[in-house]
Amino acid sequence: MNHVSPAEEILEVVEIEIFALEEKPLPRARHYVIRVDKEKVTVDRPEITGAEILERVNKTPAQFKLYEHQHHHQPRLIQPDEVVRLHAHHIERFTTMPKDTTEGLGSAALSQTFELPEAECRYLDRLGLIWECVKEGETRWLIVRGCKHPEATTIGKWTWH
Repeated sequence: MNHVSPAEEILEVVEIEIFALEEKPLPRARHYVIRVDKEKVTVDRPEITGAEILERVNKTPAQFKLYEHQHHHQPRLIQPDEVVRLHAHHIERFTTMPKDTTEGLGSAALSQTFELPEAECRYLDRLGLIWECVKEGETRWLIVRGCKHPEATTIGKWTWH
């Protein structure tokens, strides 16, 4: 009789976001549930390209950028042909962002990222917002994509007019 130890057990379905938030290693599974923006999709292998992830949510690399969100890290751009290894690190989720029609035209690009405190990152993520931190010169920006706000808005402890 062939016995499989619990450590070697292959689960049927694993939701990667749960293991990342609990900072537990991702177990082997037949299927992995990943979150792309607000949509959960199931993949049948632990390695998948950026283009394949976009395809699962009916988007193309020509029109959208894909970002990987790891626990305790800033979002990282995933190239269409880049292989994402779900077991490599604590991937929480993925977000997409429409490509700007002015990309590559040499306008003043925002560059250097900076990190928000972990509690603020978790708060913004729980709200389901697509956000990024960028630094332009000495100015730091928190950019929240697709957020429509009234004249004065408060998110957490930040207020702007």
